[in-house]
Amino acid sequence: MPAPAGKPPRKTPPAIAYSYLRYSSPAQSDGDSVRRQTALRDSWLSRNPHVRLDSALKMEDRGVSGFRGEHRTNRKHALSQFMDEVERGRVPGGSYLIVENLDRLTREDPETSIPLVLNLIRSGVRIVQLVPAEMVYEPGMDFGRLMMMLWELARGHGESKRKSGLVGAAWGEKKRAARERHVPHGKAVPAWLELSDGEYRIRPEVGRTVRAIYRMAADGMGNIAIAQRLAAEGVAPVGRTGVWNKGYVNRLLTSRSVLGEYQPMTGPRGRRVPDGDAIEGYFPRLIDDALWAKVQATRGRRSHPGSRRPRSRHTLAGLVVDARTSSPMYVHKHQRVGPVFVSRDAYERRPGAPWETFPVGVLTDEILKWLAELRADELFDDPGAAKVSELTAKLADVELRLAKAREGYDADPENQTWSHMIDRYDRGRRKLVADLTAARAEAANPLSASWAEAVELMRQKEPERLRAALNRTVEEIRVLIVGRPMGKLAAAQVRFRGGGQRDYLVCRYYRHRSVPKEQHVPVRSWSFADAGAGPLDLRDPAEVAELEKFLAAADVDELERHLDGETGKPVKRAK
Repeated sequence: MPAPAGKPPRKTPPAIAYSYLRYSSPAQSDGDSVRRQTALRDSWLSRNPHVRLDSALKMEDRGVSGFRGEHRTNRKHALSQFMDEVERGRVPGGSYLIVENLDRLTREDPETSIPLVLNLIRSGVRIVQLVPAEMVYEPGMDFGRLMMMLWELARGHGESKRKSGLVGAAWGEKKRAARERHVPHGKAVPAWLELSDGEYRIRPEVGRTVRAIYRMAADGMGNIAIAQRLAAEGVAPVGRTGVWNKGYVNRLLTSRSVLGEYQPMTGPRGRRVPDGDAIEGYFPRLIDDALWAKVQATRGRRSHPGSRRPRSRHTLAGLVVDARTSSPMYVHKHQRVGPVFVSRDAYERRPGAPWETFPVGVLTDEILKWLAELRADELFDDPGAAKVSELTAKLADVELRLAKAREGYDADPENQTWSHMIDRYDRGRRKLVADLTAARAEAANPLSASWAEAVELMRQKEPERLRAALNRTVEEIRVLIVGRPMGKLAAAQVRFRGGGQRDYLVCRYYRHRSVPKEQHVPVRSWSFADAGAGPLDLRDPAEVAELEKFLAAADVDELERHLDGETGKPVKRAK
């Protein structure tokens, strides 16, 4: 039936596609794997214009094996996060998941891989396989495609199992020959060695450098100081990174290979463990036992609790950048304050990077407080964003009520009230999921839906899922920390994917002994836009220097009045 006069026909919204890339070895990042997978995906999208790629959800598992299933079970990996989104109904039905081949999704045994793929399809996800034959695995597919899917899953697992067996057998033979006859196992040896004419020899220049590193360590120098001196003296870097850094210096100073020992290892990458005892006299000895013992004793005196940078997975991990140096912010464990942000360059004592810190919890809480008030339609040019935000909030509320009703039913299954509540909330949840799917499909910008979800996760206080949502919508957070006698100031510029930005100032006040504890206000924060400040660009070193000069010299009481809008004047920055 033709559309009524005066009303244009309603356009069918494009289907949403998600792209998943994975490769097993970190060395493949320099090869052709990513380029090939990306080119195949883009070619398929160009031939299917009715499908729109969700570029906000970056799904890449780099250097992650699909044979043991860690990419599927570990929440830090992209596939695990995507499966969680599917399970929660956040991925619209009818969406496409594009992979080069099914073995990118999994190379696990068929008992595990088949339910994984079938559960995705049952949830309404259409899986697009690009090679060896282009195929779409979807609900209601014919018997031929089903058999092709099963064959590809079995083939991927069989190939990985065969390679694992071959590699394991080959390395087993190499280790046996190394133990019994000290036969060289190959060229994968410490950087100060080389394989020449069937035996290992010390590379003269590199050997002298490593010995010098041990002498510096024996004199009490730390890893950072050693790396700085080597760089300043123009000593050629050792190792594959091409630069001197404290991590590689530490590796050299803790490897017993300099004593001629070879320790065979076994296990998957990242979880390697010793395979038997070390083989003494396998490599040429580089230093003597006395120097080794002196270095280890000196390092033992230097080490203390909290001396190493903790591996923190805070909510803003991967986003916070130092405005002065454009280097990432590390989390350092301060003995009195607790975890604090500090520039990587400052942590490694690089010139021009002052040691300025700010508490992680304070900065994170204040930034999230402001971000939680932002609507998707304010950040992204998308008329449908408001509806997505509204439905996302309603869905989160219903899911919370449903969870509480299920807890009540588990505690008192005889009470029919809980059963009726579960049925009612479940019907409401399914309707909201359908409405939200339609709203997301109609939204012009996929970032809108991701931001609406991020705001809801801020309210629910789910750091793991919130971190993933923020990484999909926020490009970076540049932070300028300025120390003052009254406390610390942190200017934070949040830059969103798509071009938007918000600027905030967070102040952490020290408490003077004359101020009662109950009257002390430890933290305040403001929005630069609310204070009438002009636009900032903390990517520009000149603007960073200008803002730093202003914050270091400004009268704090006057600054507060400006930021609170009490003076009616915009904030003036120093010239």
